[in-house]
Amino acid sequence: MFEWKRRAIVFGLALVIAVTVGLTIRVCETDTNQSQSPTSSISRATSTPVVLVGSAADSVSPTPEPEVQVTLLGLCRGEYGSVSHEYCLEQFDRDGGRLGLGEPVTIIMDVGGATNEFEFSLDGTNDPRLGHIIDMAITEFAPGTAHTVQIRYRGGPWSDPLEFTVDLLDPLAPIVSSICAEGGCAPVTVLPTAGISNTEDAFYPLVEDVVGVARGGMWEWMDQSYIWVEFMLNSDAGYIGCSNCDAAQAAGVTYPDRLPFGESGIFYNWDLRDLDSGKHDMQARLRNSKYIGPWSAVFEFVVE
Repeated sequence: MFEWKRRAIVFGLALVIAVTVGLTIRVCETDTNQSQSPTSSISRATSTPVVLVGSAADSVSPTPEPEVQVTLLGLCRGEYGSVSHEYCLEQFDRDGGRLGLGEPVTIIMDVGGATNEFEFSLDGTNDPRLGHIIDMAITEFAPGTAHTVQIRYRGGPWSDPLEFTVDLLDPLAPIVSSICAEGGCAPVTVLPTAGISNTEDAFYPLVEDVVGVARGGMWEWMDQSYIWVEFMLNSDAGYIGCSNCDAAQAAGVTYPDRLPFGESGIFYNWDLRDLDSGKHDMQARLRNSKYIGPWSAVFEFVVE
């Protein structure tokens, strides 16, 4: 009876591992003659900056350079496959120097290296944290509060602090990256219906993975209570699914047609057996207690 739970959780975890391991530090180019922004304390780079996605996984052995002091050039909310220095600074300016609670954080600095070569400190405390956990670390703060972040090579001197405020913001559009069900994950494969059981108490839920929520460990983003994900299948706005639904319920938003499965905040939204053979599409959006974000681009998958 509970075999479907095991399958769903196994595939969901495997998917998260694949996505997080794929995230790395990314180098981007910027104009070397930019002036300081009038609306933020972030200075414009005079050398090629490095973009550090705050939710990236650590898969490289550390090679710390403790004698080098890191310069923290900027940060912004959002998780991007490729982001320019200027775009991140502009996003931070548009947000009024704020980071969105429950959303990922992109960090820009003047040096490169593997994520786990660095440490962060929040509010000047002697509590170093690896770079990949800053997204979830800031969810410990209350909305509307001001804070600082510093970065260093592990064991090295701290950078100067950079100020930011955390708040509930109108969420950015996420990306649906994969959908898994019963041994298959789109877009790599079609989702198979042949051979699955029609037993009344058997379930074959779609497990959706979304880029654009705060990441740390596996499913760690569901440990925060600020943001959740809504899903829409085949443009049917009358039947909305959710993930991290515990946060939704805490905010007074309920999804009465959804059935909980697995661990905290994971809900059963659609059963593979209920989908007709052929092409389908899925969209996602982020939501908090104040704002509903825009729908993502369509993610197409095939059922056979």
